[in-house]
Amino acid sequence: MNSQDIRVQKTKKAIQDALFSLLNEKPINKITIKELADTANVNRKTFYAHYNSIDGIVNEIEDELIVNLREFLQQCMIDEYGMTPYLFILFIDKLYSSNTAFFENMVSVRNYHFIAEKIKKILKEQVMLSLNVSEEEKDGMEMKLDFLLGGVTAVYAEWVRKGKPCPLENVVTLLIDCSYHGIIGKF
Repeated sequence: MNSQDIRVQKTKKAIQDALFSLLNEKPINKITIKELADTANVNRKTFYAHYNSIDGIVNEIEDELIVNLREFLQQCMIDEYGMTPYLFILFIDKLYSSNTAFFENMVSVRNYHFIAEKIKKILKEQVMLSLNVSEEEKDGMEMKLDFLLGGVTAVYAEWVRKGKPCPLENVVTLLIDCSYHGIIGKF
């Protein structure tokens, strides 16, 4: 790696860190390029040399997240532990907790479903690889995963949107109960 690559990485990291810092103060749609560049201690021309917009930063962060997620899941032993609503929601919570300000802004301001779909696609891909299902079972297994992943991510996003009105364990318990007993039952 040459010194120019290191400078580019440092500049991009400064811009991303500035975005995260500003996300702690305001929603992403209220952040300006000038304010972001000032916070990152770069000029606007430097910002535009690396990104076209704030969405460009978000897309790059999402892409890095997906690459890291894929690499992490390739090292997991999904087939050994199985995939349950409990494990999915704990996994999603761990992912969310890795950068709370970023994800809360994605859930509340940006179309969260875009990144949720990317995450679900990677999870589904890795689970299917680990399960080694026959061609006859493939469609059915994919539908089960779509149902499980779609439900868990939607419930988690709604829980975040509502300001986390109850402990995560309560949400997990409700999901597990619903998975085994349907929607009629104690809440």
